[in-house]
Amino acid sequence: AYSAWNMYRSFVGSKRYGHWAVTRSFEDVVSDELNSIDERNYQSDPRAIVKRGIYIDQIELYLRQFDRNNIYFIENNEFKTNTATCLNRLCAFLSIRPFEFPQLKESSINKGAYEDLIPTDTLEMLKIFYKPHNERLFKITGQYDW
Repeated sequence: AYSAWNMYRSFVGSKRYGHWAVTRSFEDVVSDELNSIDERNYQSDPRAIVKRGIYIDQIELYLRQFDRNNIYFIENNEFKTNTATCLNRLCAFLSIRPFEFPQLKESSINKGAYEDLIPTDTLEMLKIFYKPHNERLFKITGQYDW
C-alpha cells in the first residue's frame, strides 16, 4: 500500500500520469479505504492501494484457471538477495537444466526513495487488516514473509 501510494504521489504535476495523482496523506487514504473496503474493488478502482495488497485474492484468480502444481511462487526479498538460487529452483520446477547466470547483476528497478516512514499506528492497522489474508496466502504459497 505504501509503495503504491508513493508512486501515485509522485504523479502530481505529471502531464502523462497526473490523473492518477494522490495528494492526500497516506493515513487518510488507508483510513478511508479500510472504512469502505467491501465497497471497493481493486479491479474497478486501480488506486485501491489497500485492497490491491490482498495478494491471495489475485492468486486465487490464477488458481481457478491453473492447477496449484503448475504455479511457482518466489518471494520478492528472497529473489533480490538470492537471485541465482531462486532462478535455479525455478529451473528445477520447470524441469529444465540449471545454468549459470554470468550476466546477472543486482539492480534496483522501480525502487523508490520514501521521504517519510509509515506512521506506527497506520502500520499496525494494516498489519491487523492483512493478517487473515496473509495467513491464507501462506497456506497456498508455503511462504510467510510477504
